[in-house]
Amino acid sequence: MASRRSPTSTEIESIAADAAQQALMAMEVEETSLAVVRNKKNEFNMRCSLSFYRSVMQDLHFRSVHLKIMRNSPFHAYVKCEMVTYPISFIVDLMRRFDGEERFKIGPCSLPFRPSNLATVMGIPNIGSPINLNVDGTKASLRHILGSKKTMDRHNVHLKLKEYVPQEGELAVEISVKLWFALLCSCFFFPTSGASRLLSILPYLDDLHEMKNANWAAAIHEYLISGVKAFGAAAGSSKTIFLTGCVPALGVYLEVNENQERPTASRRLTASMSTTSRTPTSDNCIHGILQEIVTVSKEQRIIIELQKDQLQRQNDKLQRKNDQLKRQNDQLHRQNNILQSMDQRLHRLEEQFERQPQKKKEEEEAERKRNEEQEEDQRKKKEEEEAKRKRNEEQRKKKEEEEAEKKKKEEEEEERKRKRRQISPSSLSR
Repeated sequence: MASRRSPTSTEIESIAADAAQQALMAMEVEETSLAVVRNKKNEFNMRCSLSFYRSVMQDLHFRSVHLKIMRNSPFHAYVKCEMVTYPISFIVDLMRRFDGEERFKIGPCSLPFRPSNLATVMGIPNIGSPINLNVDGTKASLRHILGSKKTMDRHNVHLKLKEYVPQEGELAVEISVKLWFALLCSCFFFPTSGASRLLSILPYLDDLHEMKNANWAAAIHEYLISGVKAFGAAAGSSKTIFLTGCVPALGVYLEVNENQERPTASRRLTASMSTTSRTPTSDNCIHGILQEIVTVSKEQRIIIELQKDQLQRQNDKLQRKNDQLKRQNDQLHRQNNILQSMDQRLHRLEEQFERQPQKKKEEEEAERKRNEEQEEDQRKKKEEEEAKRKRNEEQRKKKEEEEAEKKKKEEEEEERKRKRRQISPSSLSR
């Protein structure tokens, strides 16, 4: 049997290009669209969300005074980072190949995954004092800003950033930068459903200068490996499995091992440069890795295409149902308008019918009142005429009495005069 020759550098580059072309087709898929992958036994959900972090960064408006401090931190590469996503099925398949000792078995090769490897692909330093992921963070300065443990999540960090970023002053700027890194931790470096992990990170953010002296690569690697181990333990029992840790780093790490050269900016989670060295793997190991990637990538692409076709058919079916429901809704809306119009007309007729007896009764009552008023007027008129007649009668009687009295007085006066005339001649004869 002829001995198998080792692949040349040109062949390796060709295989790597083919693998990258097929594998990276899935990288462009929005992570939210493939955030959950189901099989017959488990459901997988990824906590890591670089898309949420990017949307928040686009929503905020950091000023130059913020950016100067942020770009001088160990995480300067994430001030403005490109979107790198992988199908969660790809990550799950890679995590299944973990051997429990910080190594992944791919084909005939066993690839180590150490803090230095993570530092290379993430562009962060692998030096400094260790970080205790179980430290009590209740006395940290950001603890009082973020509030209780229940509200210590990425959404609350976003709200606090929107509150502090526009504020002026050195203290507000410092708090904004600390909140920025808290957001990066909760979304990407130490993603989890709870708040305990973010709480344990807060003490290391109290001093922005001392923060540079902590070994963040080792802490992120420790948390990621603990998530990978938890995945292996839960795969046989739990129905729903949450992938904790910065799992996209595993995909980038696998891509880094495709080439003998150092990783370029397009093969990192960020566009940063790192001084961490990496021992190149052998040609045979690279060849096995690339063939494994090509096989997995083709299978994933077929599955994705099938899922895409199925989703498209379901979407078309739902669209047809939606159109049908829309037509039915329009018809019901028209019928409802007709019924409302008829109901309004019937209501007007009922009101009109109810008003007719009432109107007749009101008219009769008005007529009765008018008659009573007329009778009252006539009665008053008669009373006035009777009173006037009585006054005239009294005046006439009074006038007659006065005239009779006057006539009587005149007659008496005349009688006295006549008597005086009779007395006067007799007295003279004596």
